[in-house]
Amino acid sequence: MDEKAATAEIIDRLIHALGDSSETVRWRACEALGKMGEKAATNEVINWLIGALEDTSDTVKRSACNALTNMGEKAAT
Repeated sequence: MDEKAATAEIIDRLIHALGDSSETVRWRACEALGKMGEKAATNEVINWLIGALEDTSDTVKRSACNALTNMGEKAAT
């Protein structure tokens, strides 16, 4: 598996984790996507992170906001 395919698989798993019932899992998924920055800035990821801004957990909301910020221009458009 090449790096691009591995990155895509990781992103897919993190997207799935954003819907997890555990606050910690959702928070860590946002955090990981944010660390990936523009590499993770697909429309699907951005839409999930925007949805996470409405999470019941303030920690998840902050992490989603930080992730979107780290994605730069791609998340702003």
